[in-house]
Amino acid sequence: MKKQFLLILICWGGTLFSLSAQSLIYQEDKRTLGGYVRTSAYGAGSKFDYATTFVEGKFNADITKGFSEGYAFFKADVRLRDGQFFGVNQTQLEIKDLYAGFRNDKFELTLGNQSIQWGRGIGANPTNNLTPTNGFFLTANGSDQNLSNFMLRAKYSINPNLEWEVVGVPMYKASIVRLDLLSLPSGVNPGSQTLPGQKFKDGSIATRLNVNLGPIGGSVSYFNGYNSQPAVVPGATSTGLYANLESFHKQTFGVDFGTRIGGHSDGTLDASNDALILSEIGYDKIDNPTNAAWVPQSNLTYTLGMVKMWFNKYKLDKLTLVASYVGKYTPNYITAVAPTDYTDPDFGTKILNYSQRDLTQALFGQQKAITHSVICNVSKTLDKGKYELSAVGMYNFTVGNSMFSPRASWNVTKNLNTTVGGFYLFGPGTQVVSPVMNGLFAELKYSF
Repeated sequence: MKKQFLLILICWGGTLFSLSAQSLIYQEDKRTLGGYVRTSAYGAGSKFDYATTFVEGKFNADITKGFSEGYAFFKADVRLRDGQFFGVNQTQLEIKDLYAGFRNDKFELTLGNQSIQWGRGIGANPTNNLTPTNGFFLTANGSDQNLSNFMLRAKYSINPNLEWEVVGVPMYKASIVRLDLLSLPSGVNPGSQTLPGQKFKDGSIATRLNVNLGPIGGSVSYFNGYNSQPAVVPGATSTGLYANLESFHKQTFGVDFGTRIGGHSDGTLDASNDALILSEIGYDKIDNPTNAAWVPQSNLTYTLGMVKMWFNKYKLDKLTLVASYVGKYTPNYITAVAPTDYTDPDFGTKILNYSQRDLTQALFGQQKAITHSVICNVSKTLDKGKYELSAVGMYNFTVGNSMFSPRASWNVTKNLNTTVGGFYLFGPGTQVVSPVMNGLFAELKYSF
């Protein structure tokens, strides 16, 4: 990992030197400040009447300072909230983004807390490995669950349509998993979490070559580091049984693609009255030299989706359909088979390995060698975009579980918006998490 970081720094240095003789861009100074104040409530589930209820203030800044060699910029997204989170009163300060950077007509460099999203897939983004999440921060907006991490990011514009990007993550940050909130098996307690060390070899490196040709776009990418989602590992002490968290190392080789069918090129991949086709494929090569049962197997995740919009004759309201198929293929799938010979002296070890592998396959969607699921989202705006109704549904053909989430929003004024809805997960294997996640939500937000 040290050699990889040194090589990237040398490449960046050479790139900066090569840019010194090229034409440069100039951007005028600007200063944009804004934010919002919102109240949010999520609850009415079987485990919590009030899962999360809080007030939150957001401050965001976008400041640019231009000069002859290009321009420097600073961006911030800082949120302060106070309320009740799963029965505990807390005041939380969250830094979503806080970074500075430099850009000219060929090169961009940013350093600081960033939330970087990769991939064009719908319903699954196997190439999106840089941003951890907090799936237990329950609000009306799913993007609230994205966390930031300290990163060094460099982009080089090979030509106006082709860009090379490199990201270095010196310190690993895991997604938040609240075992204390889940319905664990009887006698099993939430345990400890083991994290990689704060060393160069435990950091992550990722690179992507991205092409944008207006109605057509695509990228190839590579990631080397620890998986953001930790695995659950059983443990036993003299005081009882525990479920612990531990991270595993992997490499991801990915490709994504998007194109518009019909319509006219407008330099973006935004859908209009034509259709937008999106796909993404990622192969996870997972390190597991000891064949530990708590580590998921190497796998290929793939998705193919479509976005289609229909506008009314005044183009002030629209109907949007989003549909996607998501599959996962585990080439060397290991079937979890329960031991039956109670006289076997290794029976205890074998039953533990069976239980662990069965749990791991459920957590990482590897219940079969090939799994299939579909996702559909339908939304409709009304009265010149003042109202919006939507519903998202998912069905996993392999396991037989489902998700359904309806919602409605109302732009009361230009700055005031309210949203209500619900989230429901049901079917085999969902009983561990559904008592926490299922419920109703409501939000009132004033933006400024």
